[in-house]
Amino acid sequence: MNKKWLTRKQNELATDLFRNFCLIHLELEKEFSCFHQTGEIRFKPLNELLGQEMAQGRLWLLKDTAHLLFRKQAETPLSGIFLDWSIAYIFHECMKLREDAYQLQTYIPWFQFVQSDPRYPQREQEVGSNLFRLASQTRESINKEVHRIQFILAESKNIFIRYLPRHDENQILARFLFEHEKRVRDVFQDLHQDLIQAIYGSNPETMYLLAARHLLQGNWLDKARDAVDRAAEINPEHDDTQHLYHRIAQSADRF
Repeated sequence: MNKKWLTRKQNELATDLFRNFCLIHLELEKEFSCFHQTGEIRFKPLNELLGQEMAQGRLWLLKDTAHLLFRKQAETPLSGIFLDWSIAYIFHECMKLREDAYQLQTYIPWFQFVQSDPRYPQREQEVGSNLFRLASQTRESINKEVHRIQFILAESKNIFIRYLPRHDENQILARFLFEHEKRVRDVFQDLHQDLIQAIYGSNPETMYLLAARHLLQGNWLDKARDAVDRAAEINPEHDDTQHLYHRIAQSADRF
């Protein structure tokens, strides 16, 4: 992998990592909420999230992005190493969880059917009963896997809070935090303020100003104006607000 390309893509890769983590976190918590209510883990959503070698799902891509971002760099911070390990751990636990979900969905009902069907000889029913008891232990495995994944998801949020201050000038990240504020709040919940403060310190308006600059590059003028408005609400005296309002007005006049 070309090191110059990696250096040039740092901001984009870090934002992709964070964006996909947030999406995966929400999808997994949705599945785990269903599991805690029903006792069943669904195979199809996990299969879509993981994908296959030749058709990778979002979680597979997240793992590969983490490897690319943190294993190909000479000066990877400790927080990056922790994130790389945590994301890989979530991926492999979900692989096991998908297999267990398939077992429950496919084989457990069949073993139950064999046990109760009088057409099968007693000896075959006994074999089916023995296999059913072993297969039923899959439920215990699922409980442990779900617990481990939820634990690592929670720890990963704390690690992101330690890693992302390195990207306090990343316009792509700032735009994502601005445009998808609700999604990020849903993931980080009571840690959301800690996240923003860790990245932007005592100047949270910086996030909106950086976002506005990136939006301006794509001529997203209404969104850029909204971002500057948010910055002005926090710090109306900031020099960049009037400058950006002026740039937005100039861009609007050209269209």
